Amino acid sequence: MKLTDIQWIDTYCMEKRGTTKAFKEEWGWMRYFVEGKPYAIIGFRDNKEVLLTVRTDTAYSEMLQQEFQAVVPGYYCNKLIYTTVWFDVDEIPEKDRHQSGEEIYPNRQLMQEMIDKSYLIQVSKLPKKKQQLLLEK
Repeated sequence: MKLTDIQWIDTYCMEKRGTTKAFKEEWGWMRYFVEGKPYAIIGFRDNKEVLLTVRTDTAYSEMLQQEFQAVVPGYYCNKLIYTTVWFDVDEIPEKDRHQSGEEIYPNRQLMQEMIDKSYLIQVSKLPKKKQQLLLEK
C-alpha cells in the first residue's frame, strides 16, 4: 500500500508567505525554505516522491510515530527535531521500521498540520519584524 495523493504538497508549501524552493540534485531532495530556513523536504528516488520531512518538536514527533507506521524520525536529518513521512512503507529503511501505529499513513489534513507547524517553528526563529511580515493576514 502506498500514499498516492501527494501532488498537493508542492502547491501547499509554495502558498506560504516567504517560501522559496531549491532542488538538491545529489540528494534528490526538493527543499522548501522560509527566509533561508528549511521547513519541508520532499525526497525523490527514481523521479518519484518517496518521503516528506518536516521540522517538529520531539513530543509531537513521538506522538505521530506512535500513531502511524509510516512516520519515523527524520531521514538523514537530526532525528530529534525532524520527522519523516514515507509514502510507501516498503521504502522505509529497516532500522527505522516499527509496527506500533494502528494506522499506516497520516491523512492530508494531518500532513498539512505538520507542514504548518514546521513553517511556524522556522518563522519563530526569525527577527520579530520578519515574523510579523510573514504572519500578517
